[in-house]
Amino acid sequence: MAGGLAIVSQLHTDSSYWSMAAGLIVLGAGMGAAMTPATSAITEALPPAQQGVGSALNDLSREVGGAIGIAVTGSILTSTYSSHVNLAGLPSNVAAQTKASWAVASRLGAPIAARANTAFVGAMHVALITAAGAALIAAATVVILQARRSHSAPATPGIPSTEVA
Repeated sequence: MAGGLAIVSQLHTDSSYWSMAAGLIVLGAGMGAAMTPATSAITEALPPAQQGVGSALNDLSREVGGAIGIAVTGSILTSTYSSHVNLAGLPSNVAAQTKASWAVASRLGAPIAARANTAFVGAMHVALITAAGAALIAAATVVILQARRSHSAPATPGIPSTEVA
């Protein structure tokens, strides 16, 4: 997932569709490789009577986590855009509109739209690299937790450990 986000973060307004597709394919493969085993591990760790609840909690946490991730990434993009857009020489009302919204700025004429596009692409790079970093941290956390779990695994297969690591 981090690799796909890193690929997409390097794109510009003149990048080809195939470059975007390559990043999205890597991102999708990473998501697929992470989600299915995670769901299986969660449900298999529970007794059969609790597997439905465990699966539902897994789905809920995935949805909430996705919404929070999108909100944080969007906030990073917005704050980076507004702090990096070039407002030099613009009248105060146009500068305020440009700083507040890329969508508005992109309709204010070619010179202003070019400034807005430059700032937006730069902000997108920062936001996606930050998301890639978060994905790497999550992956490292899983590896560490799995290593700790395997060291404290029970001697009898299929019986969950009650030890606290």
